[in-house]
Amino acid sequence: LAGVISQSAFAATDTGQARAQIITPITITTTTTLYFGSIQAAVGGDTIALDTSNNAVPAGTSVVTGTPTSGSFDVSGTPNALYTITLPASTLLNFGAFNMTVNNFSHNAGATPTIDVSGTSALNIGADLIIAAGQAEGVYTGSYDVIVDYQ
Repeated sequence: LAGVISQSAFAATDTGQARAQIITPITITTTTTLYFGSIQAAVGGDTIALDTSNNAVPAGTSVVTGTPTSGSFDVSGTPNALYTITLPASTLLNFGAFNMTVNNFSHNAGATPTIDVSGTSALNIGADLIIAAGQAEGVYTGSYDVIVDYQ
């Protein structure tokens, strides 16, 4: 029995740490409608590129008047947190039975969108409007989803 060693003689104990952090839920609120302006469309159709700085530029001979505006959103959440932005591939603007496609959505938040130290971030959205040849006159409306989430 002298050669039998108790297992407790080789036991060791350490205390692990546990941690949790509660963060502010991320939110997004529309502040400005994505508006391509009033457009005298080229007879053969055209594409209007609206950038994130409110500049609407036709690819062809269409004339844009009024005050085009990029879509603007306020993002709120945990200060200094990184977040992701998901934009749609496309959406439709409708006027009765007629529609136009909006695609090539873009944003101005760069590669690493970050909520600032005050817990907010301004986000602007641009896109392209595709006008078909002989597009019917009217006020076209639609919607699009912008999804934000913490990284």
